[in-house]
Amino acid sequence: MIWGATEDVMDAADVIFAKARQVLNVGNYDYAIELYLLGLGLDPDNVEAHRELREVSLRRRAAGGKPMGLLEKWRTQPQKGADDKTKMLALEKLLAYEPADLSILAEFIRHAHAAGCAATAAWALSILEAAVRA
Repeated sequence: MIWGATEDVMDAADVIFAKARQVLNVGNYDYAIELYLLGLGLDPDNVEAHRELREVSLRRRAAGGKPMGLLEKWRTQPQKGADDKTKMLALEKLLAYEPADLSILAEFIRHAHAAGCAATAAWALSILEAAVRA
């Protein structure tokens, strides 16, 4: 438990993740991504939610989902002065639209670790290692 996340906050995040799964079942990938990011804002070291978001991103890409537009990508970039949790979530949004971009993944790992999300950083590092081996 980090960021002072109480059981109530984690329960609220679980409700959001359940809603994300529902909208995913009807193929609304973009809304599912937004919901996962909202829930991860409450419970940022929930590795299972990060895994599910990664799966949504891969399914979206396989279904022909387009990368983020330049203006939206510019707006999503981590802002100077933001805390590491905020930067981590911004990078995860970028990664959701471009799941194969290893530079974004590496930066995500750095900010996840700095934010105190060790389990999340370790999970993402395993993805990076597998991608480098391939």
